[in-house]
Amino acid sequence: MCPAPRKNERLYDPELGRKQIRRAMGAVVDLLTDEIRFGCRLLEGAPPFRGDSNRFAARHLYRMLLGTIDGVDLLLTSGSGNEARVLLRKAVETTAQLIYLVLHKEEYLLGTAFMIEMFADVELESGSSSADRLTRDIAIFAEARKALAVARKRGRAARVRWYSINDGPTGIRELVNATGQPLLVEIWTDLSRSVHGSRVTETVERRPAELMHALVSGGFMLSPLRSSALTCWWQLLVHADLLWTLATLAVLMWEEQEMKPLFAFNQATRMPRLAAFEADLPEKDLICTLERTIREKNAQR
Repeated sequence: MCPAPRKNERLYDPELGRKQIRRAMGAVVDLLTDEIRFGCRLLEGAPPFRGDSNRFAARHLYRMLLGTIDGVDLLLTSGSGNEARVLLRKAVETTAQLIYLVLHKEEYLLGTAFMIEMFADVELESGSSSADRLTRDIAIFAEARKALAVARKRGRAARVRWYSINDGPTGIRELVNATGQPLLVEIWTDLSRSVHGSRVTETVERRPAELMHALVSGGFMLSPLRSSALTCWWQLLVHADLLWTLATLAVLMWEEQEMKPLFAFNQATRMPRLAAFEADLPEKDLICTLERTIREKNAQR
């Protein structure tokens, strides 16, 4: 018969968990909400994509990224730190797709292949094939379908992703590597290990004295259900913020008119929140670096 845990060792106490999380994170955790709000304003104010399928794909990928980070925010603030890693890995993969699209924005078939993939997913869920019929006789869609067929033959897979055309990556690992972003590769590798179960020991409270006591018959060694948010929230927050930054800068490759609003948001909201626990961030932050570069170029003119 298992012994009853002591009061401070209860596995599940939602109200106490929320208080501890809010006390540990403070107002900094609200950063993700602010970033999502800014990203949605960016999408809402963007001009029509005017038949540019790559721009169409970029906006949809960015929308997916915002929704995924929103899920990370909700899980983190409710105390499910380890579970948030699963969504965060999806955010890495979405960001990688967006960056790859930006790096190859001159390859006009990429966005069209993305649209074909999106139509197939919609049709699978709805049971309709209207999108396929409407685009069957459009030359650019026919060309993209041929490119997907070539990629399917090359990869020897029943289904290939849109980014695999034109000798593109055939798997997500290759895609992440193809972005040329070392931090993205590092985050994806770390999260993949976590998602595939190699961090099963995180269900154990990391207190040596308690663990030694737990080895004795009748001891208690499982950590409270929501304690993971308290031990990893800052790492997940920084990773989510970095992914949002990379994706937002990628979108701005098309929507340059939003550059000044981004810098204003960065100085007024984002940096003050990040500086609350990472003092030297402004020196290495991607948005701050970009702003300094633009300012220096303007000064030289």
